[in-house]
Amino acid sequence: MRYETPLPLVKIGLRLCMYLLLTLGLTASLARADEPRLVIADAQGDWGPLAPWLHRARGPGYVYTSFVFDTLVWKDTQRKIRPLLAREWSSDADWRCHHFTLHGRARWHDGQPLTTADVAFTFEYMQQHPYRFVDLSRVQEVHTQGNRISICLQQPDRLFVQRVAASLPIIPQHIYAQVADPARFTAPEALIGSGPYRVADYNRAQGFYRLVRNEHWHPGQPRYREVVITRLAPQAAAVAMARNEVDVMSISHEYVDLFRNSGAEILQTPSNHPYRLLFNHQQAFASIRLRQGLAHAIDRAQLIQLAFNGHALAARPAYRQQGGLAGLNAYPSDLEQATALLTAGGWQQDADGRWLDAGGNPVELRLIAAPGAERLVQVLARQLTDFGLTLSVRLLQDVPLTRAVQQQQFDLALLSQSHQGDPDRFRTLLTGRHARGDQYLANTRLLELLEQLRYQTDPKQREHTLLQAERLYNADLPSLPLVNPLNFAAQKPGTGAAFTPQGIAMGIPLPLNKLALFAPETAATEAQKAP
Repeated sequence: MRYETPLPLVKIGLRLCMYLLLTLGLTASLARADEPRLVIADAQGDWGPLAPWLHRARGPGYVYTSFVFDTLVWKDTQRKIRPLLAREWSSDADWRCHHFTLHGRARWHDGQPLTTADVAFTFEYMQQHPYRFVDLSRVQEVHTQGNRISICLQQPDRLFVQRVAASLPIIPQHIYAQVADPARFTAPEALIGSGPYRVADYNRAQGFYRLVRNEHWHPGQPRYREVVITRLAPQAAAVAMARNEVDVMSISHEYVDLFRNSGAEILQTPSNHPYRLLFNHQQAFASIRLRQGLAHAIDRAQLIQLAFNGHALAARPAYRQQGGLAGLNAYPSDLEQATALLTAGGWQQDADGRWLDAGGNPVELRLIAAPGAERLVQVLARQLTDFGLTLSVRLLQDVPLTRAVQQQQFDLALLSQSHQGDPDRFRTLLTGRHARGDQYLANTRLLELLEQLRYQTDPKQREHTLLQAERLYNADLPSLPLVNPLNFAAQKPGTGAAFTPQGIAMGIPLPLNKLALFAPETAATEAQKAP
């Protein structure tokens, strides 16, 4: 097995991290009762400027930006839709038009009032300049009347409030109306939102943000005077949390005991960002039999134990990670079945147990993945080489990995994307509209079912259609979900962090829901009152 990685893995020493902590001024005074401050430790730190087109697509970039930009409504940590910029909303009986009444006290950070004109502008502008997390292609008309705005779609959408209104950041018309390319708009005005915090300092090199409280946030005064996000290694963050200098950090399973021993409260939830093995179904794995055979050659229980120390679940071999296995092939580890299927697909083994293709040539597979999956790659690669396959492994950073998937420069790709939140994500991941999607168009019946889901409004009908689609996907196996890692976070008791069922907004599995962290206890009640 050949193994390549383009960048060395650098571990920041504890002493250096503590030095950075002190130089950023995060001393014990941060915990003073007369100036409450939330300190979020982040192993990477820099996720781009906190504006819709500027933050990074992966990681917590959207969530940090949600501290600055509000949406019409928002999901709380019980998955209930709550008022935010809109104090009330309704939908027509056919679910085609959706109506929102704005909260009259909302203001932009520069003091300008937030009006329905801003909301209408946001929809129009984001149709012209798409925002990667929200699909507005089906919006047909937007009407305003006083403090009420109506958004009408080309087709009914029962889930519009959940997947669009609760995810789309509203932007100020008086700032963006003159901006031709928001992805290049990096002036300070790009960071003016209406959320609970405004950006006071941002240092890309240090991975440091300082946000200050929006005293006029319409739901009520945010809980913390400041929010600091700073780059720290987990070892340093655990020490700082024990000293009341850090409040919360998302951590991997390796650091659970370290933080628990520092007195931290540990939060845990399935990530529902399963690692899936994408087959190049247009080249080396054009045969379904080959895909199914390789699936049976993988021992997922061993992947969980060796790569995650048991801190993961076997992924449901379909799209959703919740639900049973009725009608699905679980693809249990079975080398005898794997051998039979690979042979039926045209491969054969030589006297030494090495696999040969239909032309009698050794099967050599290119496996690509991100550096963060290195341990999982090692265990998976060992299983496949022990089974008689020859692998070359490349660990690629985000952009090269995405390019390799899109250009089909792989045979197997180990990828991880969210499988929760927006129900239409199944379709976008399958068809390749997502940058690292399956690009699988061979099964027209599967495509038809996913298209039907976009317009069905009856819950029972939707569930039946989705299950049919999952069973077709499970049989065709353009990719195989392998493991569903558990997500962990450590927090100082009383901080208020909590995981949101099915994730924040469109499905982000982080414990930093702004309603849990920042909103006063009366915020939900106040937001529903008439202005």
